[in-house]
Amino acid sequence: MKTRLSFDLHWMLPSMLGLALSATACEQVSSPVPDKYMLADEISAEEVDDSSASAKPTGPTIVSAARDASIGPAAPTEIRSVVGAVGLGVSDLKRSADFYTRVLGMKQTQAFSLGYMDEVVVAWEGPRGSSLVLMHWTDSSKINYKDLPIKVVVYVADPKALADKIRAEGLQITREPAPVPTLGNAVVGLAKDPDGYVIEILQATGQG
Repeated sequence: MKTRLSFDLHWMLPSMLGLALSATACEQVSSPVPDKYMLADEISAEEVDDSSASAKPTGPTIVSAARDASIGPAAPTEIRSVVGAVGLGVSDLKRSADFYTRVLGMKQTQAFSLGYMDEVVVAWEGPRGSSLVLMHWTDSSKINYKDLPIKVVVYVADPKALADKIRAEGLQITREPAPVPTLGNAVVGLAKDPDGYVIEILQATGQG
């Protein structure tokens, strides 16, 4: 019996050793991936040892991606519709550009030659207001530029001073700047540009 038992154990030991090695290999294969590659939601409190810095997740890119995905897309920026520019037909492009820049204080921002028309764009600096596109036809089109029912409204710090500058150009002031009771005593003046278009001069309030 001793011989038989020793013989059986002699053959069983390698098998048992193989099973132990196989179990160890399986354990290594099935062990979790390192914490630094794990998503934040998959890391439990038991897996993190606060006393060991190496046990804390070190993969901010993957963790951040998981957190950002849960937040959702950012709200779109509101896009407002505005009037960008208004075109005025003018009989003398050079004279009108000089009036709106030198007299009214606007700045020339652009100039275009379209073949059949030349344009000069003027505007005041700052966010408020639209640009004016001064347009002069250069082809054979018969355009009436004079005394059309068009009004340009401007807000200025000193309506009287602007009216005096327009008058000094030999242009007409049809209403001296003064308060209008029906408009809450807003200061309003009326003048004419070189083509007879109405320039409505309003007192700027400093708002907007």
